Amino acid sequence: MQAALHPFGYGLSYSKFTYADISLSNSEMGRNSTVSLNVSVANESHHDGEEVIQVYIRLEDNEGLIKARRAFKRVPV
Repeated sequence: MQAALHPFGYGLSYSKFTYADISLSNSEMGRNSTVSLNVSVANESHHDGEEVIQVYIRLEDNEGLIKARRAFKRVPV
C-alpha cells in the first residue's frame, strides 16, 4: 500500500479567508437573552470560495466550562 501524499484535509480549499472587525452587541448574556455578532470576512486568494463561519460560546455549569457551537453560516466570498 502506498503512503498518502498529503495529510487529511489538505487542499480542501484554494481560498484563504481572513476575519476582521469582530464585534458583539453584549459581552455577556443570560439564559434567554440574545447577542448580535458582526464580522467581516475577506477572501485573500485569487479563487472564489465558500467559508463556514462558526460561532462558539462558553457555558458555565456546575461541572466547569463547556464550549458549544451556537451558530454557523456558509457564505460565498
